[in-house]
Amino acid sequence: MSIIIVSTTADRGTGSLRGAIASARSGDTIKFSKKLTGKTITLKSGQIQLSKNLTIDGGNAPGLTISGNQASRVFYLDKKKKVVLKNLTIANGKTKGAGGGIDTRHESEITLDNVKVHNNTSELGGGMRVGHLAKATILNSSFKGNDGTLTDKHKGFSAGAISHNESRGQLVIKGTRFENNNGFNGGAIYSFSGTTFTVEDSVFLNNIAKNRAGGGAIMTDGVSSRNYNSGLENDGKIIIRGSRFEGNQADGWGGALYLWGYGEDEAIIEDTAIINNTVHFNSKNNQSKGGGLWVKMKLNMNNVTVAGNTAQQQGGGLWLESKQPATITNSTFSGNEAVRGAGGAMFLNNRSYPVNITNSTIAYNEAGRANGALWFDKKGQINLKNSIVAFNTARDRRLEDQVGFQPKDGGGNLEFAARSGSTRVANSSIVADPKLRALQWIDGALIHPLEADSPAINKGLGALSTDQRGANRDTKVDIGAFEFLASPVVTPPTSLGRTAIAHLAFNETKGKIAEDSSSGGQKNRGTLVGKTAWRKGHKGNAIAFSKKGGAVKVKNSEDINLGTHSQKTISVWFNAQNVSANSKKQVIYEQGAAIRGLNVYLDKDKLYVGGWNRDSKQSGWNGTWLSTDQVSAGKWHRVDLVLEGGRDVKDNAIRGYLDGQQFGSGKGSQLWEHSGGIGIGRINGTTRFHDGKVPGSGYGLVGAIDELKIFNDAFNSSEINVL
Repeated sequence: MSIIIVSTTADRGTGSLRGAIASARSGDTIKFSKKLTGKTITLKSGQIQLSKNLTIDGGNAPGLTISGNQASRVFYLDKKKKVVLKNLTIANGKTKGAGGGIDTRHESEITLDNVKVHNNTSELGGGMRVGHLAKATILNSSFKGNDGTLTDKHKGFSAGAISHNESRGQLVIKGTRFENNNGFNGGAIYSFSGTTFTVEDSVFLNNIAKNRAGGGAIMTDGVSSRNYNSGLENDGKIIIRGSRFEGNQADGWGGALYLWGYGEDEAIIEDTAIINNTVHFNSKNNQSKGGGLWVKMKLNMNNVTVAGNTAQQQGGGLWLESKQPATITNSTFSGNEAVRGAGGAMFLNNRSYPVNITNSTIAYNEAGRANGALWFDKKGQINLKNSIVAFNTARDRRLEDQVGFQPKDGGGNLEFAARSGSTRVANSSIVADPKLRALQWIDGALIHPLEADSPAINKGLGALSTDQRGANRDTKVDIGAFEFLASPVVTPPTSLGRTAIAHLAFNETKGKIAEDSSSGGQKNRGTLVGKTAWRKGHKGNAIAFSKKGGAVKVKNSEDINLGTHSQKTISVWFNAQNVSANSKKQVIYEQGAAIRGLNVYLDKDKLYVGGWNRDSKQSGWNGTWLSTDQVSAGKWHRVDLVLEGGRDVKDNAIRGYLDGQQFGSGKGSQLWEHSGGIGIGRINGTTRFHDGKVPGSGYGLVGAIDELKIFNDAFNSSEINVL
């Protein structure tokens, strides 16, 4: 087996990728010269066909892109062939066929490891199609901006990122991010009759399934390896673990997940957050059900949070129908809404098949018509044990603020209605305010902690060994998903994708480049321009700016400003020489320009964080600037700007923190694409200030900046403290 080196970006000829593949033997590895770092191989003569077992590894040339040039598919994998693609970007593929980026045929095997599949388009699987009896393993990769809606020829089967529309395929996904993909069924993934479907430690953000059935992030149509010699242990199981689904949208069913099974097929969802997803009303089918997830199969949920999801009709959080039992344990349903219908948290259409809910917290959910917490009919076998049901409302029927019928009382429950006169949840339950704290990330779980004097503490029955976070319960278990501990450990949920997409530590001592040491981005390094200098910083070295000007500029990036971003955390240390009332504006960080953007700056002894998206065809957010005067000259401070917006302007979407303490919050929305580059220490292009000024240059910091980190996640106060 040989290693073949690609040395040119040419599409054909000596040293080209196409030439290397043609000369390779089965089992060979193709690598790239370091001089191709950051370069693009643009395909001008159609797709690249892979008809041998190969490994193609771009590790020696970080940032290398293979582009279909919006004219052809990028890779076509022949049947019964095995290929590994590593450390590459596959982008801008386009075809009226299947798989704009990659198409895999019958009985093939493909592994993607640290591969970016971005901005590809087709009529069946915008990013990738997986064929009959084929296996795809996706590791530590990303699918962004792919579109499977080129035509409606395959609209029943086409997802934005990955479509498996032929039976007996295997799909294994780990550590991968799916963002801003668009499909018909499955904004990110569609899978039909697979033998394996596993998703672990992955993030699904702002994907859209439109004009068809549903599954804003994922749609499955059966999974079973029965009567098929696949060598698989997870017989007939859809497995989703350690993942986050946020801001996804669908028309009809399942804002994030649409899971359909047959017979004894089972969906297992564990250690996962399903938050702020939406299922819109589908006028063709008159349906809007399951804001978070729509499930028609056996269901087993453990350590799951379903929060802030919305459906127009039924099941703001969960819509369930199955001829198999369902189990929901150590889970949190909070702030979900069925706008016009019933079942704010859950709509349980299981009839006589049992649904067992244990040690769960069901709070602050809302329904328009009835059953703010749980909807089920008279025949429903809903068993409730050791659970909190509190502060749920039904706008039209106070009597059914929480439930319409009482579930079977397993004991150890606590209830508290938002309004008097509503139906009791369980006759033996404790009736008291559970004293829940705000929903927050603790030990990797999004959960309502209990106050120290909560009546839920030590009042549960039975002995589940752990709570939703995985913390050990004591011999007197608490009611609900959270076990109160005297000193809980609060840590950011790194398993849910909170990895920096840019980290400029400024630890270089010379030169004009500030390297990006992040593992989650695409090398968003900075270039020093003007009068700058290296100096001792808060941690290691820092970059210093003088009155003579100077800046660090970062190029436009899909990670930071290109594409739509609903969540952002920008964290940076700064030390200013002067913060007096007479000092001029001093820009610490800015991205965007006059229409949309974010910034952090000093002005007249105050620190400001701001954001805006003023386009009236988008959110029409005129801008919010938060300020604090608790800054001192000659001292290192850390400022954090957090954006947690959506398509529309909402309260508390932008927050500011100084030295770990929140100093303000205000209205905001997500940011649509905004080019113009990123400026550190001075404006790079244009920015907008709180006083209405929109300068195109100047306004530099006199002082130093250190440890800039950018995340495409919105950190809460607890996470900011330990960032």
